[in-house]
Amino acid sequence: MKLFNFDVIILNEQGQESKREQRQAEYLTESLGNNITLEMVLIKSGSFMMRHS
Repeated sequence: MKLFNFDVIILNEQGQESKREQRQAEYLTESLGNNITLEMVLIKSGSFMMRHS
């Protein structure tokens, strides 16, 4: 597995940035053939949360 860095941005109720943290995650690249690749990021169990309104 390879590593990449990314930013996690927290927004307040007005949609303005209130906090920014740099994180790191593992990923791998899978060849699907015909010169097509798929990049997949490891998401550890119990660590994914998505909120929407």
